[in-house]
Amino acid sequence: MDASVFNAPGDDLYTLFASPERDDLTEVLRQARMLEEGGHLPLINSVNDLVVILNDKRQVVAANDNFIAAFKAENPSDVLGLRPGEAVDCIHSLEMAAGCGTTEFCSKCGAAQAILASLKNLKEVAECRILRTVGDSVEALDLLVSATPFALNGKQFAIMAMTDISHEKRRRVLERIFFHDLLNIAGGVLGLTEIVREEAPEILRQETDLIHSSVERLVREVKAQKDLAAAESNELDVASMALNSREVVRVAAQTFANPPDAKDRIIAIEPMCAEVSFASDYGLLMRVLGNMVKNALEAQQPGDIVAIGCRAAGQCANHGDGMAVEFYVRNAAAMDRDVQLQVFQRSFSTKGTGRGLGLYSIKLLAERYLRGKAGFTSDEEGTTFWVALPAAIGA
Repeated sequence: MDASVFNAPGDDLYTLFASPERDDLTEVLRQARMLEEGGHLPLINSVNDLVVILNDKRQVVAANDNFIAAFKAENPSDVLGLRPGEAVDCIHSLEMAAGCGTTEFCSKCGAAQAILASLKNLKEVAECRILRTVGDSVEALDLLVSATPFALNGKQFAIMAMTDISHEKRRRVLERIFFHDLLNIAGGVLGLTEIVREEAPEILRQETDLIHSSVERLVREVKAQKDLAAAESNELDVASMALNSREVVRVAAQTFANPPDAKDRIIAIEPMCAEVSFASDYGLLMRVLGNMVKNALEAQQPGDIVAIGCRAAGQCANHGDGMAVEFYVRNAAAMDRDVQLQVFQRSFSTKGTGRGLGLYSIKLLAERYLRGKAGFTSDEEGTTFWVALPAAIGA
């Protein structure tokens, strides 16, 4: 029923958002028995989420054990007939006589919006921020809510599954603060090293150049980790610009030569590099190429050569439809088959624990954000990692 029907302030059925009507407890218990006899309760207890089943008045008619434990109810019957906000002690759930869903605050609640959509036979997923009363204090929850409609014996219900993402939200906030502050500090140090390098006497030129390049590499690594964290959270911004493939290869070869873990290896530009004009995110592309080069150099021995090049996508079999240019990095080392089967998996590395994000980020950034494709080939002649990109992001 439309909320505008209930428009008398002070009335028990007054609402500012969703319908205030409820089924009485006898009807709620009948619905609960119907669900139990239909075998639905074991199903909701088989998942790790916090799950409740709601009737068409948004009242709880079943709850799984995880929900009961999370909100410290004695048993499932304690929440029967309540609405979700009342069951979790939302601070707004008692502000109106008609309860959860009827306040002005409820119109901004992701859970309330998802439930109403599901009762219109639409599946909805939304984030929900709740302030709940716990004893004498207030606790903040961030939930990911999924509401799915279903019908039983002609009666409309909604299954609401909730995942607590509070820790993830806090982690992302702390990450953003950390990267922001760290980049500010590192950027300041980099600026100072540039001044010192310009003013230093010739006898200290080599040392000041080394300090400057080391701090420059630190800033680059921090930015790379910042981008990776944002990419995994679907928060990474992409800025497209016109690029030339041969120039990109030249800069990559110069920028990523002699990484700390792979000194004395040689990076060589392939002589037949194609000159292809395309549009992409320069910073993200350089992250991808940098990880490709670093991985290849680390796989080699001192004195070995790693080749970097590019070609028009039509000149190779790797690109697939819609790609315009392919960048590749080749080294002479072959990968074992068991290693090949795990390439691009997050945190997989042959170099020990805490490694493996470089190859993972190649595929993540190239395919999700640059709209391209990433892959590799490896045989007795060596290993080649490649990234194919479209003429323009979104093309």
